[in-house]
Amino acid sequence: MVASIPVAFFLLAPPKGEAGGLGLGAIGLAIKVLLMQFILVHVQFYFITKLHKWRANALYFYQFFVISVLLLLGYGMKKATYILLETIGLTTSLPVVLVSYSIGCLVAFLIIWKIGKTSNLLAKKEA
Repeated sequence: MVASIPVAFFLLAPPKGEAGGLGLGAIGLAIKVLLMQFILVHVQFYFITKLHKWRANALYFYQFFVISVLLLLGYGMKKATYILLETIGLTTSLPVVLVSYSIGCLVAFLIIWKIGKTSNLLAKKEA
């Protein structure tokens, strides 16, 4: 939290001021929140993996793999929904969107569940 204040000041301060910030406004604040959370979560992740003696490399791969799969599934479901709506001739339909969202969540859950059952990511390191 203490490091968050100077980062926020640097991103929000006007570029022509005495401190010479970037003057990004709300976008700078959003960038600060994302960056600080990313850093703090990974610092905690590091200490938790050391405490439990987990293999951190496999968990990092799993983390980025899940994010990538979910982004691809989200984009695919968005495209599938637009194609389905155009085929039916509807401009927007809440039930169609909810059904496609539900199918996407189910597919994502099944993929992640299958990976979790077949991998041994949380195996302890051998001493």
